[in-house]
Amino acid sequence: MKTGIIIQARINSSRLPGKILKTVQGKMLIEYCLERLLLTGFPLILAVPQNSTERLAGLLARYPVSIFTGSEEDVLGRYCRAARAHNLDIVIRATADNPFVSVTCCTGIHKLFTAGQYDLAHYTGMPWGSGVEVITRQALEKAFVESTDAFEHEHITQYHYRHPEKFRLYEPAAPGEYYFPGLRVTVDTDDDFKKFSAVMEKVPKSERGIVEFCEIIKHAG
Repeated sequence: MKTGIIIQARINSSRLPGKILKTVQGKMLIEYCLERLLLTGFPLILAVPQNSTERLAGLLARYPVSIFTGSEEDVLGRYCRAARAHNLDIVIRATADNPFVSVTCCTGIHKLFTAGQYDLAHYTGMPWGSGVEVITRQALEKAFVESTDAFEHEHITQYHYRHPEKFRLYEPAAPGEYYFPGLRVTVDTDDDFKKFSAVMEKVPKSERGIVEFCEIIKHAG
């Protein structure tokens, strides 16, 4: 079965416009995410709204990443079409505003997912913004067809969590060293971005693992 990582990206964020293109130490926020996810060995597909490709052209020339354009609001539909276009059976869902995404946990939950033949899986207790979800294309398509709720089409796995009787869900606790429930490491606001910038200044490049980042953020309050 073919697996790929589909990364949803949106430049026109209402809370922090252009956030994925903001730079820290010479790299855009989205680059930190891409460079981590490339280490998984899975193909990467960047799923973006139709009006975003021009601003991402330079970035795409530097990384082995495919791009797929679709609806800005119907993210579920965008994912379904991207999965079809790339003939994926299993989708790993990631977001471009998560520079601290964990490679180890991404590959770990994928391994558990395939061994257990689930429809949707993710670790619980991970820092908000460091994890991924693994889902079958069939489960994505089922939600796309059955859901008429705009919120569920914008937040693509909400239909699955709201209807657990229809899907095989697997939600194990994160491995101990990655278990930081309640900690926030996503970049969604200006305060998040300032925190990310500050952490990057404190941690040497050779030690930039998710655990080190989380320890600094945790003790910084």
